[in-house]
Amino acid sequence: MNLTTIDVILSEQHNMKKLLFGFALTVFLLSCSGDTIELPMGPAGSDFTVWNGPLIDFVKLDGVDPTLDVNQDCLTDNVCLTRGISGSIFNAVSQFSSADNPTGTEWAFGTTAELDQLTFQGFQATHGRQSPSVIGRDMVLHLIEDDVYLDIKFNSWARRKDNGEGGFSYTRRSE
Repeated sequence: MNLTTIDVILSEQHNMKKLLFGFALTVFLLSCSGDTIELPMGPAGSDFTVWNGPLIDFVKLDGVDPTLDVNQDCLTDNVCLTRGISGSIFNAVSQFSSADNPTGTEWAFGTTAELDQLTFQGFQATHGRQSPSVIGRDMVLHLIEDDVYLDIKFNSWARRKDNGEGGFSYTRRSE
């Protein structure tokens, strides 16, 4: 190795250190501002599972008892989705009625192919408290405790003002 080669290597190392310092300083300054920072990593840093099995259709009819197993979609031991005669969906494992978000879940519009680009939040927050707006739209459901992501698309949503009594349906991926 000659002196010129060593100078180039040292110069590249110095430039890399400056770049890393600049990135770290930017992250630090943004974190001090109180704003939320989303780095473009998505769930890639965690040990998660994406369900890509066969599609499953779930239907809960109007007016049926949401406490009965047949009227719940139990995705895992931690999450069984259902809905009462009005309001939103809830997790029958840990909740007894309509909730802003089924416990143990978070949602985003999009598909599992776009996981690194999605922002997850509660069910009601995702659709702006307009549950019927989810009909026909691609969504991703994250089962937090199990760290499972799956594609889901709502097919129907009965509304009380249209004489509906809690019916809804969706198509989702299985394990």
